[in-house]
Amino acid sequence: MSESLSQAEIDALRAAVKSGAAIEEREEPPPPQVEQVKVVAYDFRKPHLIASDQHHALQVLHESLGKQFQATLLSAVKAGAEVKLVAIDQISYGEFIISLANPTYLAALTTKPNIGQVAIQLDIPIVMAIGDILLGGNGRITPEARELTSLESTIFSSIAGLLLKELSASWSTMTEVAFSIATQESNPQFLQITTPETACLSMMYDIRIAEVTGVLNICYPFEVIQAILAAAEKRSGKRATGGADGDAMLRALQEVPLVLRVVVGGGPVTAEDLANLQPGDLLCLNRRIDAPLEVCLGDNPIFLAIPGRHKGKVAVVLK
Repeated sequence: MSESLSQAEIDALRAAVKSGAAIEEREEPPPPQVEQVKVVAYDFRKPHLIASDQHHALQVLHESLGKQFQATLLSAVKAGAEVKLVAIDQISYGEFIISLANPTYLAALTTKPNIGQVAIQLDIPIVMAIGDILLGGNGRITPEARELTSLESTIFSSIAGLLLKELSASWSTMTEVAFSIATQESNPQFLQITTPETACLSMMYDIRIAEVTGVLNICYPFEVIQAILAAAEKRSGKRATGGADGDAMLRALQEVPLVLRVVVGGGPVTAEDLANLQPGDLLCLNRRIDAPLEVCLGDNPIFLAIPGRHKGKVAVVLK
């Protein structure tokens, strides 16, 4: 039986209700468990054309290219140089052209075997600083925003050749491809290696020569990247199955000289007998005269043979 409240308790409860102190806070029920789904933005105008592992492989390859080209520049210009990969972007060729300054140094590269053309771009200040150093200056100049003269383009062509050499060497880890300059332009609008709508992969490097900084861009149309990756997969498949590389190795081994030995026989001999041996002494072997001889490759017997003579030389007939 519940206890009854006193008048004082009833009055205190009424006062508490009026003031709101007696209203218990209702606990809100926990929100229902909803499975968290990660949402990633996707631009259908720029679909991802290469897998993430291929993207990583290309990034590693071009980071290595930057380090190699930096070492080449240090050796060629004998001045402080820094080359660093800063961005890999998937853009259309039209967007790539629009993003470039005018004038600039721009070249179309042909490939051998022919899988398409590639574009490289380098800011004018870097080109002029390199030319100044090669002509005996210190490279610390304030270059003008103008087109390169034919002499300046000719001087820089040696450095461009070094870049293409390093580019070919970097791609050789995937497939053999050589690059050469087809045309050079200063106005980006005049260089059309593919249609403006073509998807491309652009590699952007920051370059510093002496105290001059600039940007180097390498633009690969997607069909070039696709052809190289397909050739790399085919090459790795041949290596896994032993294909062409295995055949080449076998052909190379066919010319390796090997030494064959014919063992006539052997037998024990004491140290005293060995010390007393003289020319003309007779040694008895552990093999009968009509027993076949062993033909050995190194220490391993591989054939049995019968001794004989051929054209005045000792010979054996394999059994």
